Amino acid sequence: MKEVDQDRAFDMMEMALVALLARGETVENAAQIAGVSERTVYRRKENPEFRAKVAECRANMFSSAAGHLLEVMQIASETLQSLMQNEDANIQYKAAVKLIELAFKIRQIDEQDRERGKLKVIVSTTDELPQQTGNVLQEGSPLQVSESERSSTSSPQRSDGL
Repeated sequence: MKEVDQDRAFDMMEMALVALLARGETVENAAQIAGVSERTVYRRKENPEFRAKVAECRANMFSSAAGHLLEVMQIASETLQSLMQNEDANIQYKAAVKLIELAFKIRQIDEQDRERGKLKVIVSTTDELPQQTGNVLQEGSPLQVSESERSSTSSPQRSDGL
């Protein structure tokens, strides 16, 4: 029973450290809040599985925050839209400019996300290619130039006698 309690305490400490580090706490603060030594935090950070958990937790936090921003962005857009109906021309102008700026930024972010997705596909495809060492053109490659072809192309014969 005592071992189960220790395992549970370790799991809770690890979950706390993951969440604290994912949200950007310093090692010192995370150690103090979780009730462990700084050395323990540094040791955990050396573990690739632990780092992966922190990265996943951080990604989930960003995803959650992005979802919340998307929800309130609709309200903000409607507010700016209503300000464009204001009697004051200056307020109308500022609201219109802000809407255009935001639309442009959103489009840029969308294009960057698409490009990032394309790059991920390229990188994952490239990782699957066989690795070659030494000469790029291996013996027997269709692009390999034979010795006889090399000598015949190095001194071309002209048929016009010049």
